[in-house]
Amino acid sequence: MTNKIFLSDIEKFKKNISGDVLLATDDQYQDLCKLFNRAIHKAPFMLVVVHDVTDIRHTIEFSLKHRMAVSIKGGGHSIWGSCLKEGGVAIDMSALKSISIDQDLNIASVGAGVLNQDLDKATQEHGLALPLGTCHSVGAVGATLGGGIGFLSRKYGLTCDNVVQFEMLTTTGDLIKVNQNCHQDLFWALRGAGSNQFGVITQVDYRLHPMPELIFGGTISWPIHSGSLILKNYQKLMSDATDDLFLYIFTSRDQHSNPIISVFGFYLGNVQKSEKIFNKLLSWAKPLTSDIKIRPYLDLQSAHYQEGVAIYWKHGFIEGPLTDKLIKLIIDLNERCPCSSGGIMLDPLGGKINKIDSLSTAFIHRDSQYICSVTGLYSGDFVPDFIKDWVSESYQALIPFFNGYAYQNYEDIELDESKCYFGDHFERLQQIKLLYDPLNLFSGVLSK
Repeated sequence: MTNKIFLSDIEKFKKNISGDVLLATDDQYQDLCKLFNRAIHKAPFMLVVVHDVTDIRHTIEFSLKHRMAVSIKGGGHSIWGSCLKEGGVAIDMSALKSISIDQDLNIASVGAGVLNQDLDKATQEHGLALPLGTCHSVGAVGATLGGGIGFLSRKYGLTCDNVVQFEMLTTTGDLIKVNQNCHQDLFWALRGAGSNQFGVITQVDYRLHPMPELIFGGTISWPIHSGSLILKNYQKLMSDATDDLFLYIFTSRDQHSNPIISVFGFYLGNVQKSEKIFNKLLSWAKPLTSDIKIRPYLDLQSAHYQEGVAIYWKHGFIEGPLTDKLIKLIIDLNERCPCSSGGIMLDPLGGKINKIDSLSTAFIHRDSQYICSVTGLYSGDFVPDFIKDWVSESYQALIPFFNGYAYQNYEDIELDESKCYFGDHFERLQQIKLLYDPLNLFSGVLSK
């Protein structure tokens, strides 16, 4: 239960920190509480824009004193808004933007407020890259904690697989280094547990990989009547593809609201092999459009997704191949989609993701081949029922093809998150949380 908070308490707290302390009556509060998913509206009692570790330490002390739950906001992309605790204290990390790259060791030290686009640009300037999620405005550190699936994951693993060290501020105010030699259980947990549930991550050191400035890739689109053929050929191609190839496939609508199916991706090998692969894709059926060419890696990686929209999103993992029955279902469901901005997407996993032992991190989804997402979008601050109904009905129809798990970075509070995200790891994660956050200060799935 929250202790009574007086105005004098808040004023004293403000004087102790260099950052901004915002209440609902303050001008910036509403803007900083806006989330990527405009359908979700959360109102923390207080939002603190921290500038350094000292600010975070004082915020933890204040929250403990007044028995207020703490949430951490990075990029604000949590689909259900878990980064803002209703009635609690939200720590906004957006000012912690430091990026330092050691070119000798190929290590990037990254502050907790850095976004994907910032890190992509900084690493690419050195001919390097990190497997990151694809949306440019996602917080890199927040995504890391849930795993981090991106275009380079088949080649180099999840974002969390490339963590060398975390820096974390504990509830006792200690700034600790967490790596394979120090706090080993916590290091295991932070790679997949999702969100800041054990303490406040202030910095992460990542291992980087060589990445040329220019690569071969882009998008090809076909009319939906070719969808079954395209999906069958896609499954065949991805079943024996090398880790250098990344292709995801999705249904959507063109500018005239006609249903289409598209493949987006790239190949990291030489130009001759790249051309051969994409010419094969072009031969599957007559495409509507194609922009395949040699282009900067950043043009492909830092995708600018539609913003300022309301989202309703359901998903599941597929462990086996795309069967004929599943392919037919995907096409049928797409034809029923009632909105021009909705669709079904298949993210390929495999490659390096599957080659890492599922017990080595808290991320349990190593055996899956695809993430299948059903998404409904609407311009505004809510999702109409007719779109929600299509997403829900499509998801229910797809459940027999899913393995019963869900990706912690695609949060879904309508599921039993403890089982879907963590499986048999859940009890171990709870024990680790009890060790580092015994008072349950930090809100999250492990607090439930």
